[in-house]
Amino acid sequence: LGSGVAWGATWSINICGVTRWTLVPSQHSRLVATDAAEPHPNWRERLDTAGVHPIELDQHPGEILLIPPGWYFQTESLTDTLSILHHFVNAATALSPLPRLDAIVSALRARLSPPDATHIPTVLHLLRHATGMDPIQIRNMTAGVLYRRGAHTPGP
Repeated sequence: LGSGVAWGATWSINICGVTRWTLVPSQHSRLVATDAAEPHPNWRERLDTAGVHPIELDQHPGEILLIPPGWYFQTESLTDTLSILHHFVNAATALSPLPRLDAIVSALRARLSPPDATHIPTVLHLLRHATGMDPIQIRNMTAGVLYRRGAHTPGP
């Protein structure tokens, strides 16, 4: 189970083959992942219990799929498949990572002992593991998007 949940939208194009997508809209994110952005091991059961049905669709060659920010997804290749997937941030989603990042850091710190929760290298290591980025990369990415879109924010 993955997501562009912290960073923005995701797009995918199939070059060849068929991919089955299972999509969970952002309003159901608490059913499928922890506050630290880690998938619940029993996320499908949690959706079933809540009466929520994920969206399932098959993507064929040449089809492009756009997944909105905050949606979780899982893929399964039904045939030999070659596809390109990219997470992206644009002007409309540039600031959306910040509250999510704050929630992830708070959740990570809550699980640590008091000395570890204040040990910045430990928190940064866990943040990189949970999100694939660190705060400096996030700041640079967000500032760059805003700068290129004409906002009055200095670039990276």
